[in-house]
Amino acid sequence: MVTRWVAVGMETADAIVFADDPSIGAHPPDVLPDDDRPLSILVGDVGAGKSVVAERAVQLALVGARERAGALIPALLHMRDARGGLEAAIATRAEGLGDPRLQGAFVVVDGADEVAPDVAARVIDEASELTHGLPQMRILITSRPTAALRRGVPELVELPLLSAEEARALVGRVGGYEITVGAESGWPQAVRDAVRRPLFAILMGLNRRSGRSVPQPGSTDSH
Repeated sequence: MVTRWVAVGMETADAIVFADDPSIGAHPPDVLPDDDRPLSILVGDVGAGKSVVAERAVQLALVGARERAGALIPALLHMRDARGGLEAAIATRAEGLGDPRLQGAFVVVDGADEVAPDVAARVIDEASELTHGLPQMRILITSRPTAALRRGVPELVELPLLSAEEARALVGRVGGYEITVGAESGWPQAVRDAVRRPLFAILMGLNRRSGRSVPQPGSTDSH
């Protein structure tokens, strides 16, 4: 998380504070896999915060594994790591922690859109088989929207955008001062829409902190 936020322009100290605050990137309701839906495929556009939500989910699983004997084994991997087989990749991550087939696991697979569609489809099929065959297996897969995912994938969950209030709060937190409803009303509609994605809210906050004006559609600063 720290590396990702520093890469977009945050100071390291600020990024560490964000990473230590579980409210930043907290998962919305009905997003994570559970007993009723053991496989969840979380889809969102660029900047929507999929990876941060996924990493927060892993943090929760880590806390559970630390506090409770026999808790689900936490595992975080990228889709490219599962090209040779998802179960094998999970077993590698769980080495020394227990047997995922017996103990169960909470698995996050990030970046389904970063591999060839046939690879992603194969891993998703295997994830479905694992969660149906192993009652204690929970798998969260993240992806940008793709045509293949939108065709008949019942486990797909859309990551909701920030509310206008949440977006203002995030822009203000990064910028260092409160963003009022009145101030927001002076932004172009394109900017108000963009900051409902956390990445762009952070970029807007950095813009305001540096004293630059609100980007205008078509201007160099709007890119």
